[in-house]
Amino acid sequence: FDKNDPMLGVPQIKFTRDKISASQTLRERIHILGDVSEKVYASVLRKSLFLWHPNRYDNGTFSVIEAAYFQNPSLSARYPAMEYINQKFNLNLSFFDPHNTRDMAETLFAMERNYKKVTLPERKILLQKSWLESAPALYDIISEFL
Repeated sequence: FDKNDPMLGVPQIKFTRDKISASQTLRERIHILGDVSEKVYASVLRKSLFLWHPNRYDNGTFSVIEAAYFQNPSLSARYPAMEYINQKFNLNLSFFDPHNTRDMAETLFAMERNYKKVTLPERKILLQKSWLESAPALYDIISEFL
């Protein structure tokens, strides 16, 4: 990591880094890779048991689709954009309340035990829903307003 990165001064990041540094168990079990190449990202996803997606808000994160492509389920914060992605891609996501740390911890432990039981769509189904395959239908919807 760049020791001059201003993000290292953010209190939550400093707190987390200090906690991990102080614990041998956490240092052995948590690996923060920072920005990685697409090749490394795909390798990490391929080797993962599941993806933990703890965002609170965004416009939907496709990392859960990428994880499903490698046949790995995801545990995601529940918010409208992720519910939409779950429905659109039939991902069978597990959800937790991002404002409730107890719920987050309980569902994380449950996912560690049950990730093998999650049914995921086949790769070919996910590829049929790619942006390239969806573009003509989306253009038809948008073209009405152009």
